Amino acid sequence: MKLEKNKLLVAIDIDMVLADNRPRILGNLKEDGSIDKTHFFDAGSVMKDLPIEEGAEKLREIRKKYGLIFLSARPKIIESATLEWLKKYHFLEDGDMLKLVDTSEAKIAELLKLGRSLYLFIDDLMFNYQGIPKPQEHIIAALKEAGVPFVEFRQNWPEIMGRYFQKS
Repeated sequence: MKLEKNKLLVAIDIDMVLADNRPRILGNLKEDGSIDKTHFFDAGSVMKDLPIEEGAEKLREIRKKYGLIFLSARPKIIESATLEWLKKYHFLEDGDMLKLVDTSEAKIAELLKLGRSLYLFIDDLMFNYQGIPKPQEHIIAALKEAGVPFVEFRQNWPEIMGRYFQKS
C-alpha cells in the first residue's frame, strides 16, 4: 500500500471510529473488568466487529482530496484480519495505508513522522469501553503540545465533514 505523493494526509483510527468493537470487548471481559486478550485478537473475533454508520461514505468524500492512513493501536498479529475487515466494509481502497502500533502513545510518534503532510487525525481518543468510557486526557494533551491537528470522533461525521472537509 503506497500513498499518493503531493496529497495532504488524513490519519484515522479504526476502533470506535470505523469499527464498533464494543461487543468484542464485552465478550472478553474477565471478572475483574479487564479484557482477556486470549481471544480478543483472534482474526475471527476481529472480523465480527460491525462498521460504524456513515464511515465508508465519509471516507470516500475525504479521499477525493486527501490521502488516507488507517492508524490503530492494534497488535501486528491481526494486521491481515484488519486489512480483510477494512476491505469487507469498503473502507480500504488502493492508495490507502494501514499502520498498526502498540499503544496510543506510539500513534503520536507516527503522526509526528508525517510532519506537515498531515492535515488531520481523527480518533475517538477514549478508553474503558468495558465500563464508562473516558477521554485519554494524557494523549489529548500530548497531541496539543506536539501541535498535531486532530478531532475527537463522537459519532459526529456531519460536524467533522462540515468543519474540516467543506467542498471548495
